[in-house]
Amino acid sequence: ARLLAFGGDLWLLDEPFKEQDPATRAHLYALLRAQWRGKTVVLVTHDPAEAESLGDQMIEFGASPCRVLREIRK
Repeated sequence: ARLLAFGGDLWLLDEPFKEQDPATRAHLYALLRAQWRGKTVVLVTHDPAEAESLGDQMIEFGASPCRVLREIRK
């Protein structure tokens, strides 16, 4: 809610849908997709399906030492 209230051109989202039930999660996906056009959005998630459904570009990081495992662009 704070993100939508204050706006900005850069959105940093850290596990924003983690505790949501599937119906609420789907509603929030649609709400954010409608609002983030023209914005830079960095979404951190441990859910690969979420990343693939929401992202245009994904970077998967590996364990210690942190390294890029793969990069996907749609």
